[in-house]
Amino acid sequence: MGMDDFRIVGIWGMGGIGKSTIARAVYDKISPQFEHKCFLDNVKEGFLAKNGAVQMVEELLSRILKVKDGRTLVGGLNIIRERLGKKKIILVLDDVDNLDQIETLIGKKPSFGGGSRIIITTRDKKLLAGFLIYKPKLFTTEKALELFSQYAFRTNKNSVCYNAISRRAVEYAHGLPLALKVLGALLDNRTIQEWEYELEKIKKNPITFLDNNIGRVLWASYDGLDEYQKNIFLDIACFFKTKHKDFVTKFHESCGFFPHNGLRVLVERSLVTVSICGELEMHDLIQEVGKDIVHRESTKDPGRCSRLWGYENVLQVLAQNTVTEAVEGIILDLTKLKEVYVNDEAFVSMRRLRLLQLSENYHKDGYVYGSAWMRGADYEPCVQYVSKNLKFLLNELRVLVWHGYPLKSLPIDFLPKNLIYVDMCYSHIEQLWEETKPLQNLTYINLSGSKYLIKTPDFTEATNLEKLNLADCTSLLEVHPSISALKSLVELYLDGCSNLKNLPSSIHMKSLEYVCLSGCSKLTEFPEISEVMKVLRVLRLDGTAIKELPSSINNLTGLEELSMRNCRSLVCLPDNICNLACLHYLNLTECSNLSKLPENFGNLTFLGRKEKYAKQEFGKFTCSNESLGLFRTALSGRLQETEINTRAFIKYIRNKGRELHIFGDSFNTTASVW
Repeated sequence: MGMDDFRIVGIWGMGGIGKSTIARAVYDKISPQFEHKCFLDNVKEGFLAKNGAVQMVEELLSRILKVKDGRTLVGGLNIIRERLGKKKIILVLDDVDNLDQIETLIGKKPSFGGGSRIIITTRDKKLLAGFLIYKPKLFTTEKALELFSQYAFRTNKNSVCYNAISRRAVEYAHGLPLALKVLGALLDNRTIQEWEYELEKIKKNPITFLDNNIGRVLWASYDGLDEYQKNIFLDIACFFKTKHKDFVTKFHESCGFFPHNGLRVLVERSLVTVSICGELEMHDLIQEVGKDIVHRESTKDPGRCSRLWGYENVLQVLAQNTVTEAVEGIILDLTKLKEVYVNDEAFVSMRRLRLLQLSENYHKDGYVYGSAWMRGADYEPCVQYVSKNLKFLLNELRVLVWHGYPLKSLPIDFLPKNLIYVDMCYSHIEQLWEETKPLQNLTYINLSGSKYLIKTPDFTEATNLEKLNLADCTSLLEVHPSISALKSLVELYLDGCSNLKNLPSSIHMKSLEYVCLSGCSKLTEFPEISEVMKVLRVLRLDGTAIKELPSSINNLTGLEELSMRNCRSLVCLPDNICNLACLHYLNLTECSNLSKLPENFGNLTFLGRKEKYAKQEFGKFTCSNESLGLFRTALSGRLQETEINTRAFIKYIRNKGRELHIFGDSFNTTASVW
């Protein structure tokens, strides 16, 4: 690293040999020496998405420069050249399989500052022409034994009686690190007789499409799982790689697969890892084995496979109704299609279907599973041809993601008793379903952007609903009164519902933490809070037609942030708002008719400092003559008339040991007066 020249180094080799591990180790060791650094993993997978090239450039810019301007590839590359052309950088492009990917991210003739290093990992040597190439070597027998033993004897220490059979075992891995880890984890805490049995199975296993050096080992590890663990493994391989552990666990709990134990076993067997962010990760080769296992269920007829994810196969079974009851999960990315046809009878035979996802491009972080990006103004969605006679007898369905669903409602015969998750954003739905439905397992509903939605369903049975997103449902006129009884609801989004006029007359949702009603421009009243709600922290009412808040606002004892920006009908605030001990953020910008503040507003002890706001934001405001009049009233008896000016007012706050953060026409953020 003492050299000042710019170098690109390729790490080339077969899958499972440890290319990414080596690249990560080098990056972790030398990256502290660089001001600009980025480890860009899963490059191949990232480019597969629609607009994947643009998204990967955005990701690179975000990580290495902390900026987001990848709206065009040319624009992104220009920023890289301009900002980094003479900088010393370290960049890893992990798992590249196409020259276009390299050129898109660093240009055809990359040039960076002296001492810069770019590392590229790939299975294709041709992509590294003209670069330095490092080829990892297969482990020697002694090195292989060392790595194998780390996994095979985690529970019990190695004993002499295992030496001979350990040497036999590592022969099956042919020096591949991934195979050694998986095989060692498979044999951990087993007797010699059990080792003999597993090694014999590996010897007799059919060769998969992978090379026989590793395919048989991975297959044997899968074969050693119980049926629940096998289902979890195949679901992750086909659907849930990079998805959040919490969501996948909840899904498999609802399926009765005992995921807490199952995921633990998969991690112990080195088949799955969990990232520091809680995402499920799986090596590409292990994922390929999982998909190959599903493919072999029926090589000629995809409708007889348990899981479907490829465009060709999914489109065929949906349009031609060639599916059987074997299918348990379907996933289709609509962003790569101009149109899709769904046969009326397509779902009739899918009596075991647990997962249905017809989605637009979804977030990489995956915690909000399947959630679509916000559509741009120029976005052209996939045209979906679905008859109103669609039959939907999917009573085993747990997850329903169908973006842009084209019908007015779900079929009347659909019984959602096992549903835990519904995401039908940008749909044409007017009403999700009629009458009361069994919704005891439902935890999430997202109908955002469904501009034809008129009213919400009856939530009486949705006793475990945690998140409800109805943002930008511009035709929504009413919310069913049963929403007020949702004791488990944590987040409620109704922002942008510009025709919503009424909410239930009173609410008491003890688990509610976040409410957004911003942009509900016809909403004139906020409900009474019938009982104390301790955990509601954020209430956003920007742009509503609310004239005043109810006096029961003091029941929001945990409220920290209240935003009423652009509430031009707001006339006054209730006196007891001053009793909210946790309130530290109040936004009254553009409340042009606000003519009265509470009589004891000058007490200010309810406005406490919160470190998450930058210190310089506090105490930076000036007061117009109009606002001074308000403060004279609010502070009557506290300060002498001569002190009613900006400097004296802030001095008063400082002496109280409190800090104030109020935005508004009367409190404009300006230069500091400290």
